[in-house]
Amino acid sequence: MSILYPIQEFYKQLRDNDVLDKDIITDYEVILDQSVINWQHRIIKKIIFKEKVVVRDVEINSGFVFENCKFEKGIVFHNVKSINYNSSYNKDSQSLSFINCEAEFIAFENKCVFARSVVIKDNSIINKINIRKTIITNGGFNIRNSTINYLDVTKSSIDLHLNHSIFNQLSKVESLDGDISLVSNVFHNSILFWNIECKFSIVFNYNTFKDTCKFEACRIKKLAIIGDTFEKKAELENRDLSGNSLETYLNKLYISEAKFIGGFDFNGLGGKLENLDIIINPELNGVLKFEGWEIDNTYITGVNQNLKLLFKRMSFRFIVINAFTNYSDISFDKCKGYGDSTLNLHDCDLGATKFNEFSFDTFIKLRFDNVTLDKIKLTTNKWFEDKSLEIEIAEQTEEERFRRKREIYRQLKQALKNSGNQIDSLFFQAREMECYRNELKQSKNYRVGDKTIMSFSSFNDFGLNWVKPVLIVFFSTLFIYILILAGISDEILFSFSCNQSDISNTFNVINSKWATFWNLFNPARRTDLTYGEIIQTDWIYAIDLFHRIFLAIMIFQIIKAFRKHVSN
Repeated sequence: MSILYPIQEFYKQLRDNDVLDKDIITDYEVILDQSVINWQHRIIKKIIFKEKVVVRDVEINSGFVFENCKFEKGIVFHNVKSINYNSSYNKDSQSLSFINCEAEFIAFENKCVFARSVVIKDNSIINKINIRKTIITNGGFNIRNSTINYLDVTKSSIDLHLNHSIFNQLSKVESLDGDISLVSNVFHNSILFWNIECKFSIVFNYNTFKDTCKFEACRIKKLAIIGDTFEKKAELENRDLSGNSLETYLNKLYISEAKFIGGFDFNGLGGKLENLDIIINPELNGVLKFEGWEIDNTYITGVNQNLKLLFKRMSFRFIVINAFTNYSDISFDKCKGYGDSTLNLHDCDLGATKFNEFSFDTFIKLRFDNVTLDKIKLTTNKWFEDKSLEIEIAEQTEEERFRRKREIYRQLKQALKNSGNQIDSLFFQAREMECYRNELKQSKNYRVGDKTIMSFSSFNDFGLNWVKPVLIVFFSTLFIYILILAGISDEILFSFSCNQSDISNTFNVINSKWATFWNLFNPARRTDLTYGEIIQTDWIYAIDLFHRIFLAIMIFQIIKAFRKHVSN
């Protein structure tokens, strides 16, 4: 049964007992200041405080422990110090402890300074916690296995650790200088982080956010999100909307196993991000969007079954997608490389990943090894040069290198065809054939027939250039025309002469037979109409035959090159 103690008797009990473990009720305001506190450490148990408790303007040395206490009108710490901490009196390294306590509120105000941690734990129930202008140099502010309605932290220098607790109403952390860790908590209402400057990291582990979560105007060295559930929209805004022109940054970001049911938007607004690590597994799901970041190092790995991953207007310097399989939705929209940028794909199946207006040409190197690209979706992209593509295989022969490179181009060609982009697919078909030609050159089985076919195919740059075969036909036909003139005219002979009259006569004969020259461009020409009645030698028929065959092949090459300008 609880006993109602008069105020002076209560103070006396408090001074005389290191551990005050009595069922006591106080129905008056308890004020603990320099006139009362003359001890190093106190443990206070089973006290019901009917009125407010005020601890003010005092050095509490090695601190207090409140256990199974009830603060019906709350407890306030005003300009309280715990600087002269002595671990021989309190080995728990805690300046303040609330164990299984109930309170209307717990407030820290007006420059409280604690040398050790402040802890609320073991099923404590607190309606409101207010921390303002408070410094905790070691251990931070800890809430463990408790239930809190309101949490308000502002203008303080503390590390904030929230573990295995329930937060029913708004949680707000503003102008905080320190690290934050949230582990296995449930937030039933919104949580807001504004103007946070962390020394090392902010870590979220297996929390449930049933309402919104927002970061704004923060300076974060590292943010880790592991196994959390965001049931409504979460957002990190890399700017200050308050008009105070605060510096903002996020240096490193690590994400794994989280559930972004309402989506999580990371809005960079042109800011730099040093490292982005996304470890994907079946537990990672929902919508994750990055927009407007300039990322130095990006690493993505795992098996994507349920995550919608969106990159919009991003700049990448070094991106690695390794040991990755995509069965869901990933898109890169209006992204590019910057600086000495490198795109690395190793042991990947990108599935139906979308690349929309992606500037592949801005990457200095593209290093691919064992990748599957034929199902990707491609729209209005800027493509890389052949010299930019590197096949990263150790101890490979030149033949194997060209074969693997050819396979990359084949897959890109097929992906473009599947997307209905016939024009760009021809560029990769040409590169595929060029790699095949180089592969054959490195092979021991490069036969004459293969050489002939590949040589003729290269005359139009493997289907891209119609001007080149036209010029080849014109000049080769001109050469044939000059070659056969001595065989169809009795005015000149096959002999070398520098005589002016002979040279003049030769040009006269060439000019007189222009009809023959133009007829040579017709592969179905009549011999008598083309060469006339007089043919001096039979080898003209052999030349004519080979020229007809060559002309037919070259006409085919010209027609083939026009495919990129016409539909199928």
